[in-house]
Amino acid sequence: MTEEFDKNEENEMVEPVPEMVEERTRPLPYAQDPDYQALLRDYQNADWDASLVSVEKLLKTYPEDPGLLDFQHELHMRNSLLHQSLEVEEEDKRERRKELGKKGLLIFGAVAVVLVLAYLGFTWYQNSRMAAAEERARIALEQELSSKYDIAQSYLNGGRASDALENFQEIEDEYPGYRDVPEKIAQAEALVALDEKYQDAKKLYQDGNLEQALQVFREVMAEDSKYADASILATEIENTLQVNELMDVAAAAFANLDWAGVVATHDQILEIDANADVSSLDVALFTSYLNLVIETASKPDVTVEEVDLAYQYYRKALAIFPQDKDFEAERAELQRVAVSLLANEYLLYAKELIETENYSQDAVEQALTFLNRANNIGSGTPAITSEIKVLQLYLSALEDFNNYRWDSAITSLEELKRSDENYANGMVSYLLYEAYLARGAALADFGEYSTARTDLDQAEILARGTYGNTMRLFAAELEIGSNLRRLSLTQLAAEYLRFAANQVNFVRKLGTGFPERSNTFAEAEAEYLSGDYWNASRLYELAMEDTSMIYDYVPVTIERGDMIAQIAFQNGSSVGAILQFNPQLGDNLIARSEMELQVPVLAEDQN
Repeated sequence: MTEEFDKNEENEMVEPVPEMVEERTRPLPYAQDPDYQALLRDYQNADWDASLVSVEKLLKTYPEDPGLLDFQHELHMRNSLLHQSLEVEEEDKRERRKELGKKGLLIFGAVAVVLVLAYLGFTWYQNSRMAAAEERARIALEQELSSKYDIAQSYLNGGRASDALENFQEIEDEYPGYRDVPEKIAQAEALVALDEKYQDAKKLYQDGNLEQALQVFREVMAEDSKYADASILATEIENTLQVNELMDVAAAAFANLDWAGVVATHDQILEIDANADVSSLDVALFTSYLNLVIETASKPDVTVEEVDLAYQYYRKALAIFPQDKDFEAERAELQRVAVSLLANEYLLYAKELIETENYSQDAVEQALTFLNRANNIGSGTPAITSEIKVLQLYLSALEDFNNYRWDSAITSLEELKRSDENYANGMVSYLLYEAYLARGAALADFGEYSTARTDLDQAEILARGTYGNTMRLFAAELEIGSNLRRLSLTQLAAEYLRFAANQVNFVRKLGTGFPERSNTFAEAEAEYLSGDYWNASRLYELAMEDTSMIYDYVPVTIERGDMIAQIAFQNGSSVGAILQFNPQLGDNLIARSEMELQVPVLAEDQN
């Protein structure tokens, strides 16, 4: 600020000098005086003190000179202003120093406060660190003890009582009374003692002292019922002791020729221990099996269940065929007798099964199984082989029949009928009737009336056979009459239809409940008597289009797998009639589920 003021003052004072010089008309007497030159130079440089010295010096040489007096006055003014400015500046400096002193005191005080606070904070931090370190040490120790405790507990839970005891004792030695360690030590010591007893029992078991081992194992289980595998080993010992006793029982039964006792005891041993070594019983068991086969097959009233059991005995006997030469002759004789008797029993039972009326497709397959067993046992006996061939042909015919394969079914059934007309107690003849009737009706539907007539005639012949049946004959004659009318053999057609109606008493069974059908039948009779056979046959067909009223209905419960042909054969009915009046069957010839049927029959057949 002072420097700016000085420069302004200098500019203001310097500017008039040239004017002063120019206004003077006379030359200055001191213009060339060196002091004057110095005065001008100091003035130009704003050195007021030096300029004032030069003026005063010049005034001594040139007293009362107006120009010098003006200079002197000007310089006094400037010098005074300068000193004032300096004083103001000095005052400002003093004030600034005072302010700086105050600020310094404040800063010093603040620093002192900060230092005090820092000291206090450092002291607190140090104390906190020490406390935290102590806490961490305490937590680490707690964690270490807890970890060691958990490990010891896991040993205890895992059955490693010795390891658990060692760890719990270490904890107790270092930190007595920690948690429940004393109780754990007592528990571990008890388990160690129990384990020693368990190991003693195992040693007795390995040394063959079974009864002593069993006693110690039972003591272990009394203390801890779930301890290790004590229960398993005890059970094994009990089974071994029981098996040993039963082996003696089987030997005694064999000595007393108690064949069933030998087999029963042997089976009981295997029930106790499926892996028991019973090889010492092989000879006794083989002999017992064959003797039981002979006894079973020799019974006059043997059942299929007994035959099956004998077959199982035979198979088991073959599996343990003894190689001891001392028994070779006895073994060969027993096997020969057993084979002969058992094979014959299977053959007889199979034949009996297929000759009864109470059978199904499953029964036929079972008979085939019996024959195959007989064949396997009999080693290709010609009689058995022949029976199997016939039964296989019969089973094939049944399969074709139940699947509407009439051509192949008829071929197989005709072959069976040629070998035995009454095969399967007449079932073959009945199935042929149904197959010819079905194929004839199908041919007629396709317009092949001549071919159809051949099949329908065969059906009629079979219906009139030994096992003649009015209902089946009625069905065949209706189809024949309808087919003859299509062949334009109208008189013969009318005669067939009229005969069919008369043999089932059609008019009488209509009674008064069906007036329209009665009228139609009366018209047919009139046309027949007048010789109009075409109209007569047509009207007979219309009258007998619905025959439901002429039948009685027998309720029959059938099972899944039962054949409809079997149901019809047993009840004197026909397959077509059963399907017609039981729509729940659809077109299935083998029952797919259990159901109740209403089987149509004629009173004439029942009587």
